[in-house]
Order: sequence, then structure tokens, then C-alpha cells
Amino acid sequence: PANPNVQGRTRDSEQILQALGIKVRDLSVPERMQGLRGVVVTEVSQGGLATQVKSGDLIDMVNSTLISGATEFFRHLAASAAVQNTGLRLNRDGKMLSVNLPAIPRKD
Repeated sequence: PANPNVQGRTRDSEQILQALGIKVRDLSVPERMQGLRGVVVTEVSQGGLATQVKSGDLIDMVNSTLISGATEFFRHLAASAAVQNTGLRLNRDGKMLSVNLPAIPRKD
């Protein structure tokens, strides 16, 4: 069944996430106990659009929404990237950075 929240001919989340080429994992218990939030990047595929993101980055925000786990991250990322550029806030080696990922063009 079609998802009523997805407009017209947007591509499905899987295709969008593949185009971005980013994989993340939930935080471990010790990481959460340190007060960290978000997800850790485990892989960025070559040829993907998420070129400013590196393995090991901690992403805690998609656009202006705080995220707490991988499922939530992918849901927000796919929904955003389908229609607009997507801002990520990430922590790399203790420094906060903002990166913009391009919107994924629709295939008609």
C-alpha cells in the first residue's frame, strides 16, 4: 500500500538513502552514558552524495530536529532529502560542524 505521506513520484527511502550513501548505528550504552545523543556514522560510500560526512562522525540533528537513533535518523533524512537540501549537525573529534546534503532529484 502507498504511504499517504509521500508525495507523487518521490523515490522510496531506500533509493534516497543509497544515493546519499551514508550508514549509521545507534549509540552504545557507554556512549549514551557519556551523555551523547544521535547516531554514529559507520560508513560513507564512495560516489554517495554525503561527501562531507566521515565515518566516526556523531550526528545528532537532521535539519533542526534532534534525533535519538538510526531509525529516526533515516526517516528524517529520507523525508527531507526527497524534497530539499538537508542540514546535518555533527560532532567530529569534539568539534560541532554543520553540513548540507543536496536534495535527491526525482526520476520521472
